[in-house]
Amino acid sequence: MLQSVYTIRGDVWSFAVTVWEVLTLGCERPLSSLSDEQVVANSAHARRGSAPARPARPGTCPPEMYDLLVECWQADDRRRPTFREIDMFLRRKNMGFRPDVDLQTSAAAAALADTTAQPGL
Repeated sequence: MLQSVYTIRGDVWSFAVTVWEVLTLGCERPLSSLSDEQVVANSAHARRGSAPARPARPGTCPPEMYDLLVECWQADDRRRPTFREIDMFLRRKNMGFRPDVDLQTSAAAAALADTTAQPGL
């Protein structure tokens, strides 16, 4: 970013930020506690190999997914996963997921929770 050098490894970093934004439903800004100047300084630290500040784990993000994002934000871009590795992780994570069944189960559980939370129903 600071050197106008664009690589696939930099795209991995950006991918993780995009996933983080999706998980926050676009309601939060990454590194919102930092000023613009601090974000630039954070990028410079990362370029020198120091551990950069990272966005916090969203409440909707499973720990193993956040671990993947943290790997994508490694200061040393050679330590970041490749897109092939990310794809394999996501495929393994979704093995056995059936939206038609899982979403129905989730909807039934939510409806049951609503009726048990309301006295007199």
